[in-house]
Amino acid sequence: MTTRAALVMSTLAAAAAQDAATNVTVATTVAPMINMQMWFYQGTTSIVLFQSWSTQSLGSYIVALVLCFAVSCLMMLVKTFMGVIAHRAVALQALVAFVFFNLSYAVMLIAMAFNGGLYLACTSGMTAGFVLTKMYERGSKSEGLCDVETCH
Repeated sequence: MTTRAALVMSTLAAAAAQDAATNVTVATTVAPMINMQMWFYQGTTSIVLFQSWSTQSLGSYIVALVLCFAVSCLMMLVKTFMGVIAHRAVALQALVAFVFFNLSYAVMLIAMAFNGGLYLACTSGMTAGFVLTKMYERGSKSEGLCDVETCH
């Protein structure tokens, strides 16, 4: 038995041997679970990405909605920019990809807060970003600024 396995087994045994009056289960002793809501709800109180970014009033909730919309829209714009710089230096492509991936995961985590308003702000921001990128692509193609090989 490895040292790590022995440590886990001893921790489980110690947790199982605790007094029942403390009402602590093995699961919360070994790996505490965070109570996270797993269904959509509507309300102005929510934790957005960090414990420090929580909405406690209608004003802070509206600011969070606007910021989530903007981040989602920016994510789609960065995705289009990745296609525009496809023939540029690899370092620039890597930097833009890094920004895109971080924005994408942030938007995903915001949507997983299961707040209905935050979810709609994320999806409507992505939709707005999609529409803006399509308008840019059509405009630049019609003006001759973008050919088939550089625009997608």
